[in-house]
Amino acid sequence: MSTVVPGSDFARAILSLYALITWITALIGLLVFVVLLWILVRFRARPEAPLPRQIRGHTLLEIAWTIVPALVLLVIAVPTIQGADSPCCGTTQRGSPLAKSGRPCGINPKRIASSLTNFR
Repeated sequence: MSTVVPGSDFARAILSLYALITWITALIGLLVFVVLLWILVRFRARPEAPLPRQIRGHTLLEIAWTIVPALVLLVIAVPTIQGADSPCCGTTQRGSPLAKSGRPCGINPKRIASSLTNFR
């Protein structure tokens, strides 16, 4: 069992959360790269161009770059909290490991203790 090959419902939930965060990060990175490339080409220095006028600020832009990261964090936080809040990722039907053992996802304390002692 690993994060690449999940062996339980909880591991699958973690893997899907990793995938969500990876795709969000990739899209943000791609967007930043494209905007940066556009800005570099559009506003490059030219010998015949006059100096640009100085501006103080852009209120809408400043509000946007405060709200957009907060929304990204919200998109990441919702599935994280849902996954961490549910026992065994919501599988508590009859016959599930939680119903049989009373422990989420069939966690076996003896197996965990033996794997810790064999770690050396």
